[in-house]
Amino acid sequence: MPVNFSEAHILVLGDAMLDEYLEAEVSRISPEAPVPVAAIRRHRQVTGGAANVARNLARLGCRVTLAGLCGRDAAGKALARLLEREGIENRLQTVKGGVTTKKTRIIAQGQQMLRLDHEKTDPSPPEHYAALSAALGEIIPQCRAVILSDYAKGVLNRGPEGNSLAGEAIALAAEQGLPVCVDPKGADWLRYAGAACVTPNTREFEALAGPCAGRAEMELKAAALCGQYEFERLLVTRGGRGLALFAGKAAPLYIKSQAKEVIDVSGAGDTVIAVLAACLAGGLPWAEAARFANMAAGVVVSKAGTSPITKAEFEALAGPAGRI
Repeated sequence: MPVNFSEAHILVLGDAMLDEYLEAEVSRISPEAPVPVAAIRRHRQVTGGAANVARNLARLGCRVTLAGLCGRDAAGKALARLLEREGIENRLQTVKGGVTTKKTRIIAQGQQMLRLDHEKTDPSPPEHYAALSAALGEIIPQCRAVILSDYAKGVLNRGPEGNSLAGEAIALAAEQGLPVCVDPKGADWLRYAGAACVTPNTREFEALAGPCAGRAEMELKAAALCGQYEFERLLVTRGGRGLALFAGKAAPLYIKSQAKEVIDVSGAGDTVIAVLAACLAGGLPWAEAARFANMAAGVVVSKAGTSPITKAEFEALAGPAGRI
């Protein structure tokens, strides 16, 4: 039976961003300082961060709601237009005086020269925290899965009283029997306690668990983290080595990378968690969802910039039977 995402409603809660690309030509050094002169030839903007996770889901055919914060600025307006174009339900709270996170990349001769970040990383203002908390109670009962996309820009940070929207979302999803998949950031994983799956990369995993000399040590440390934070699973993304799925006492699953050519790894983690959650929402088992996520990552790293997996690309991976 083919995988069908048309009835899968997924909430993405986290740090939405605007990704901006300035493609330039460099042919000389500035007479003012020993730096290259970049003549801008093309300017484009796409969704980034949690908004890129949402775009991946929308391109697969899922119904998507994006919740988080943005500023009352030009970047926020541009992000809203992009979300509308993608058919993503926009539940971002506009913060007066806030800044929409924007990453501007300057590209020359196919290489990234410089990245400029515009951001604030303050916790959610109390009134916006309350509004997002109320929105979660409304949206989550309608969903089949929840994604927490944490880039440490404020939405999922702890508030002054130690509370976090991450914990609220996980508790509400548990009441509905829904899986919550988390793309983590930082060392405060207690915010994610009780999640169905956390998807760190190797660096993030080892920053918390400590360096691993081999698979046996990684398995022990993954089991310890799952026990400490009551995670059902850990899915560690390992770059060119693929993925590793750890689940309680079950045998770990190591999946080799499917990437044929790596051009840009930007957004690969967004694609992994989007495809994983979409497959779970579509009724697939965890192992199969992880295999799809791995194959999808192999597709997007062969593209320049933060590019999502498309429905046609996914269907090509799934084959006529809709299975790997």
